[in-house]
Amino acid sequence: MLKGFQLEIQKDLSDNEQAEAIRFANEWISKTCGNNLIFNLGGRTGGWCSFLKRNRFGFMNSKTNDLVFRRISTDRRVFGIVKSDTMIKPDGSEINLNQCMCPIHRGAERVIWRGGKKPSTFIYAVVGDLKG
Repeated sequence: MLKGFQLEIQKDLSDNEQAEAIRFANEWISKTCGNNLIFNLGGRTGGWCSFLKRNRFGFMNSKTNDLVFRRISTDRRVFGIVKSDTMIKPDGSEINLNQCMCPIHRGAERVIWRGGKKPSTFIYAVVGDLKG
């Protein structure tokens, strides 16, 4: 397989958040692998209107929890499910979670890790080659 991905999940989630993250991860993997590795939520390369662009907020699946599905690596196809409070805007301000959830607005909003450090995660799945 020439193209692939790795999916990670944040370690310190509650039981309910963990179950929701695993449910979403399984669904995303199934749709992506079933569609010839054209990534669900973003096409093969991400595109201009994608939740999977590098250094962007990502996709928030539900308003009942604050889990975000996003690309967590800039040089490899590594995606993660993390809490929204692990990220801030590059200017240091908080992210406004009460706005449109589409990829043009919040999904493509530029973010950085809070404190400059990615939260601790575990590898949930690896498919194919991650490079690129």
